[in-house]
Amino acid sequence: MLDELQKLWDFQHIQALPQRYCDAIIRKDIAALAALFTADGEFIVPAAAFYVGNTQAPASEGDRRYAGRKALLDMYEESFRGGISPLPSVSNIVFEVQGDVAFGRCLSTIRYANNKAAYFLAFYDDAYARTTVGWKFSKRAVRLLSFDSKQETAER
Repeated sequence: MLDELQKLWDFQHIQALPQRYCDAIIRKDIAALAALFTADGEFIVPAAAFYVGNTQAPASEGDRRYAGRKALLDMYEESFRGGISPLPSVSNIVFEVQGDVAFGRCLSTIRYANNKAAYFLAFYDDAYARTTVGWKFSKRAVRLLSFDSKQETAER
């Protein structure tokens, strides 16, 4: 019975992480965003995400990688300071628990409060880790798909 309760607890906590991520993005709560990651957690984001509504990312600019709590805090602070106001929602959260780690994927629809024309579908490939305070992202990689162009704006 305890094993089944543990599985249910794991499921609930992992399922909530992408939802809590979207909520923190909408509230622009930088500390809450960084706290969703392990201390050495990594976030991989296409450069195009930083150019929404301004200009297109240079073709030579690849994915940006941020590893560790300080790098994540700095990245989110820079993103919000740039005037980007994303309004993400998340669905199709699927994952598989393998002991103290889990791997999954979710789908996010992203609209922007300050640019009604910008509308993206994002796929997050996630890795999770069980910590002493619960489940956290150990790695998050995002790919954007524009509803306008129907082509991915970044590769994995």
